[in-house]
Amino acid sequence: MKVLLATENPGKVTEIRGIFQQKLPQAELLSIADLPQQVREKYDAHETGLTYAENSLIKARALAKLVDGIILSEDSGLEVEALGRAPGIYSARYAPTDKERCEKILHALRDVPAAQRRAQFVACVTLLENGGNPIYFFGRRTGTVATALRGDKGFGYDPIFIPDGETETWGEAPEKSKLLLSHRGIALKLAMDYLIVRLSQKSERAGHSSKVEEKLP
Repeated sequence: MKVLLATENPGKVTEIRGIFQQKLPQAELLSIADLPQQVREKYDAHETGLTYAENSLIKARALAKLVDGIILSEDSGLEVEALGRAPGIYSARYAPTDKERCEKILHALRDVPAAQRRAQFVACVTLLENGGNPIYFFGRRTGTVATALRGDKGFGYDPIFIPDGETETWGEAPEKSKLLLSHRGIALKLAMDYLIVRLSQKSERAGHSSKVEEKLP
């Protein structure tokens, strides 16, 4: 099974591939970077949606205009309670770089005590097959915002997010320990469970067809 990833974020590509390798290793994943140059140049997804689902679908449909097959897209964000759930869907546009985005949140929370630094990561994964019938899968992970950048693993807001039940930020934690337990990992696991069922159904149909052909005169 070939799955096309509608993202130009190298951090997401690496993480999604790691999750698939653990859960669905037989799938072949291609990102936009793996496509021919003439296709890459035409990919244009403006995230103008007001929800994670809308933005995820925008990215999937933008790629579906250029290629056929199973397309997987994802939109996610960090919601900080003390900031009115910001940055939310604007997480990737909150500041120019990952470090600046983290520092902007830390500065905004500089006087906020630990008990009031609650936050959650939210992810929406969209599966689109041959351009139609989108299916959505959601994942959430709650935690708190650290008081300083900690660790250099992962990407995005990982160095300032401490998931509930842990003492390390995702920037400090071993990568494998995060993959299937993150908001993205939870949503992708649901999507992969669906794909596994689809693979099974296709295999059963193929087996049924071959048996029918054997009975034909």
